[in-house]
Amino acid sequence: MGIVNRTKDVSEQKDLIVDTVHSGTSTGVTYPIYTAPRAQTITDLRSYCFGLSGAPTSTLKMNRFVSGSGMTVISISGALTLSAFGTSGGQQYSLPAAGSSLLQLQSGDMLFLEQGGSNAAVAKLLTELVVQNVMDIKPWSF
Repeated sequence: MGIVNRTKDVSEQKDLIVDTVHSGTSTGVTYPIYTAPRAQTITDLRSYCFGLSGAPTSTLKMNRFVSGSGMTVISISGALTLSAFGTSGGQQYSLPAAGSSLLQLQSGDMLFLEQGGSNAAVAKLLTELVVQNVMDIKPWSF
């Protein structure tokens, strides 16, 4: 019998996506961090910041293209006030409760971080996103 996604342990159904914004972040700018190749569920998101100026914030949002309607922007997390790694370590974003439809990704959905705060910036921002594959077999939609 073949091994399919549902027969694996939950830890084996998950993927870790790591992204780094090396150029620094600015208020009001969005930074893409991931495009879903298949149906997945967001389970965790953390940020690690280096070189802060002011009190920057970051919010996880999703772009979803709907045929006939165009692009839709969906806010997923609350705004996280970032702090330096040397002060607080990694920080976890506040996500909706497990099972929320906001955590469900479709193939082609693009996740991005929107930076906020008043004239605030981060020199380097590392993000770790954990997604769980939904389907039994991992298709690739490119």
